[in-house]
Amino acid sequence: MQNTKTTAQMRISNKFETSLNGVDLSFANVPEYERTKHVHRLHPYLGKFIPQLVEVFLKYYFKRGDSILDPFLESRTTLIEANVLGMPSAGIEISHFNCLIANVKIIKQVLK
Repeated sequence: MQNTKTTAQMRISNKFETSLNGVDLSFANVPEYERTKHVHRLHPYLGKFIPQLVEVFLKYYFKRGDSILDPFLESRTTLIEANVLGMPSAGIEISHFNCLIANVKIIKQVLK
């Protein structure tokens, strides 16, 4: 059977990377309890990024002090990880439910 891909299609498909700085971006070998660290474990939400993936991209493309805008806030994974890395951040979300989840994750708790 003959290969039906054009040269341009082959070049495009070869551009997709599966790792960044030696980090496997699939995180397939990382157990769930390690992938979903600290406040990110408060709720199940299929649309959320694992925090390690966000951390890799923030460290690679930004530096401490850079401002981050997350236009699809969802459960605030990007904002929380940016905060951990010393990057001011803001997000936009239209779903009331997602805003409720997000607020629980970022509210300051006073433990006595």
